[in-house]
Amino acid sequence: MVLYIVKNITKITITTILLLITMVACNRASSKPPRYGVKIQYAKGQPLNFPDFTLEFMGKRESPATSDYPRSMISYDFKVYQGSQTQLISWSAGTGDIGPTLFELAGNIYGLELAMSDKLGILDENELVLWQVED
Repeated sequence: MVLYIVKNITKITITTILLLITMVACNRASSKPPRYGVKIQYAKGQPLNFPDFTLEFMGKRESPATSDYPRSMISYDFKVYQGSQTQLISWSAGTGDIGPTLFELAGNIYGLELAMSDKLGILDENELVLWQVED
């Protein structure tokens, strides 16, 4: 009886270990770089490694109201880098015209969308879409 219990515990333990190894391997294999033209979750301190460059959310900031524009504006700052090229880009709904922020890196033009995508509709909080703009 004891031998039967030991054999069953060993089978369960080996099966559990093999299942865990398979899950970890599958998780690593599915860690593909983000793609252009799809909704992507972003968070501060979590770089997004696109095929051409890395995009990293640096945080958001509020610009105070002025006499020219009586409402404050919130800007979302991102760092974009590829090799030694680095730039800071900011997205804001500004005066209410929600559109992409365009930027150029290594001769290519990209569009960053937050809040609303021209093609994909409303975006959730902490969700973005990045497009590679064709000439």
